[in-house]
This record gives sequence, structure tokens and C-alpha cells, in this order.
Amino acid sequence: MSFGPAVRWFGGLVAIGLIASGCSIAPYAAVVNGQTISVSQLNTELQQLTSNSAFVSKVVQSQGSVFGQGPGTYNATFVTEVLNRRVSLTLLSQALARRHIIPAKSDLAIALPEAQASYGGAAIFNQFPKPYQLTAITDTADIQLLEASLEHVSISAASLVSLYNSSRVSLTKYCASQILVPTQAAALSEIAKLQNGASFAAVARADSKDTNTAAGGGAIGCGLATDYQRVLGTAFAQAVVALQPGTVSQPVKTNNGWSVIEVTSATLPTFGQAIPVLVAQVLGTKGNTLLGAAISKLANHSSVKVNPAYGTISRVSGQLAVVPPSPPSNAALNIFKPPTAGA
Repeated sequence: MSFGPAVRWFGGLVAIGLIASGCSIAPYAAVVNGQTISVSQLNTELQQLTSNSAFVSKVVQSQGSVFGQGPGTYNATFVTEVLNRRVSLTLLSQALARRHIIPAKSDLAIALPEAQASYGGAAIFNQFPKPYQLTAITDTADIQLLEASLEHVSISAASLVSLYNSSRVSLTKYCASQILVPTQAAALSEIAKLQNGASFAAVARADSKDTNTAAGGGAIGCGLATDYQRVLGTAFAQAVVALQPGTVSQPVKTNNGWSVIEVTSATLPTFGQAIPVLVAQVLGTKGNTLLGAAISKLANHSSVKVNPAYGTISRVSGQLAVVPPSPPSNAALNIFKPPTAGA
């Protein structure tokens, strides 16, 4: 079972033009280790998803049809994708329960930004009905908590606040300008002009040898300390971090000469704004691999039954997925055609 679709939506549906309906079929859509995903639950999720016209538009643009050919119906592949996600997330929720992990309200708050991103951003996410927003946030919290458990790390609110407080410098976005000159003596001369009241931008336009920034008054742009270090070197980045906004550095030796640096602003995101970065920092790059492997193992050691009206279970290369039903053949459709005259 590929866990990617259980997290994010936009990427990979192919419409087949059939419809899958909750009418006149058995009351279960799928049964996962004895836990039933009912037809009613699936239909409710489909209705909540498709009530969001912005979400539907995104899915249609990137993946294919959402609705079926008849009124009040859904495309079979879309229905199968929704059911496949719900099966994956049910397995994950069961795994958390076995680990005695229950998401707290603080875990839901931490999961909110990723839940919003999973559906294309806050503007789209906020158009879902409130009950579905809570479902999506809870799903995301389950994913994050299982990943953290597999890595033996904590993404509790307390641990993230501690990390935030110790990472203020690395989280801050700095906007800076520079005057680049060939020698230290020239840099000191530029500083003297600034101390005598000259505008930093005017001096940069007149004297800076940096052809990329001189015309703009020396403005380099904005970025994290790591961005400055990667592009302009360690010494430059250290000077930026040390400066208060509106102040000018002493001459700094760089790869291209000597720089006089001014930091025009330093913006630290709020804790809430920084949550996605902090969570990513704690979970690192190997978490998703561990999570995928764990879900595959769960799937291969679980009992999963799917209502035939919605498709079948496929196991390929250790991956479990719900496969949509095949469209009826022309011969089967001919059964429903009225007899021709004289037949």
C-alpha cells in the first residue's frame, strides 16, 4: 500500500467513467481487522470532500474526474482512492492504539498546518465542513505520532516549544544589503561615509562592485542564516546574525572582496508559524521511509476485506491497495438494451 495518497491528494488518479454508489449494496465498504468502514461512513466522506468546490477543481485539474455520469454519483476511481486512504488510515489508527498512543488536543494543533498543506493549503482546507476538517486533522496527527513513535522522538507541544526557543536564530528570516569593495581600506572608507550621514542605498549604488545588487541600493534579499552561508559564506552569515536591524557591520572578508553589511529586518516566525519546520526538523528525512515500511508490514499482516462494488484488494510487491472494479463489457451492457423491431 502506497502511503503517499493517504497523506496528500493531488497526484495520480485516472478516470474510468464508471460510478460507484452506496445504494443497494451490502452495509460495509471495507472491513479492516474486524473494524468496519461502513457504506454510510464512506458516502459521508465523499459528500464532505465534494462539497468543497475548490478541492474538487484541484482534483479534476491534476487527477481526473470526481463525479460519475449520473446525478448524485461519483467516479469509481475517485471512490476507490478515498476508500484506499481510509483503509490505510484505519490500519495506522489501529497501530497507534496498540502502542497506547491517543492524540491530545495539542497534537491536533501541531497537525493542523500539515493537514492544510495536504489538501492544497489553508484556503482550500477551510472550505471543508468542520467535521471533515477535524477528521483530516486527526488523520494527520495519527500519521505524525506514529512516525515519531517509530523514530523514538517526541513532537509534543512542550518538546517543540523547547526546540523553538533554542532555534530562534536558525528560524529567523533576515533581509540584508551590502556594499562590496576590493579592499579592507575601501570598506572602512565606505563606513566613514555612512557615519557622516550618507544613505546606505546611495553609497551602494555609487560604489559597490556587486553588479547584481548595486543598482538596487545593495539589497540582497531575504533568507535564513543558512541561505546566507550557502550563497555568501560563513563570515557573511555570521555578520548578518550578529547585526541588529538598521545597523551596519565592520568590514567582512568574503570570497569576492570586502563587504559592508546592513541588516534591514530580522523576522522571527511565531511558534504556530514555525510548527511545520520544527516537526520536519524532529522527524528528519528517514521518518517517511520508516512509516511506509510500517504500513506495508501492517497491511501484509492484517485482514482487509473490500465490498466488491468498490473494488478488490491487490497485493503487489508487498504493497496492498484497493483496485477499482472493471467497467462492464459491451456484451454485458447489451443485456439492458431493448430488443430491436422484429426480434
